[in-house]
Amino acid sequence: EALNTFTSELHRSLDLAETRAKVLNLLGGRSFRRAGLMEKARLIDEATRGRAPLRLLHWSVLKSVGELPQWSSNEGAEDVSKAVQRAISKKKGPLSSDFEASASRELMAKAEQRIVLVYVSHEWTRFPHHPDTDQHVKAKTLVRFAAWLMHQAAKQRMGCEVFFWMDYCCLDPTSEIGVAALPLFLAASTHVLTWLTTDFDRRCWSMMERLLAYSFCPGGLMPFAVNEDSFGLDTNGESSAEEDVAEVDFSSLGDAGEKNTA
Repeated sequence: EALNTFTSELHRSLDLAETRAKVLNLLGGRSFRRAGLMEKARLIDEATRGRAPLRLLHWSVLKSVGELPQWSSNEGAEDVSKAVQRAISKKKGPLSSDFEASASRELMAKAEQRIVLVYVSHEWTRFPHHPDTDQHVKAKTLVRFAAWLMHQAAKQRMGCEVFFWMDYCCLDPTSEIGVAALPLFLAASTHVLTWLTTDFDRRCWSMMERLLAYSFCPGGLMPFAVNEDSFGLDTNGESSAEEDVAEVDFSSLGDAGEKNTA
């Protein structure tokens, strides 16, 4: 029995070391950082042998469920191909279920450009059980941040679809392989959103994420920062303003990263 335990631990350690080596190899080259989102997802899937895929949480899902959905929820994060489908349907209208086979490369490439992936760096409010308050303040703040970001894009005549990557929503916390691949999830993101707390700058994990963001994330040099007071939410997570968050109609706008010159 002792031998079996030793062998099992040895295989686990070697497996983890192999994953870490693949992660470092991807981060060390330029091909990963220059790749499109679907290619990054493929490379992450390859590096983790399918055990920690890149999954994205659309802002409208947060608005619909009203709370942070756990990574295993059927109403939560989705894989990149579904995220691209969502981006295409927002621009072109509903598509058939076999869109991947029929959609042109150009259409899918433009859909990728519309996706703005925001990595959320935060502290779990009710550690180790849940990252948000009982009133779901963090989830509601993320919805309002997404609306704000889309409005900023609209002012520049650009369209985008905001997705989030958040550990609780997008990653199995018991997966050592997934934790080892965390730098790749950050490097695949467009921006970083920091949830500010009084001790944020003193927490080792937060500092590590900031360093990785600075090194590998396109928007890591100037991360966004929010907290529970950013959008006028009261202690119950409700808005002090009358208006609700409205979805921006981007059907007539250009894609993110490509200004509409019409």
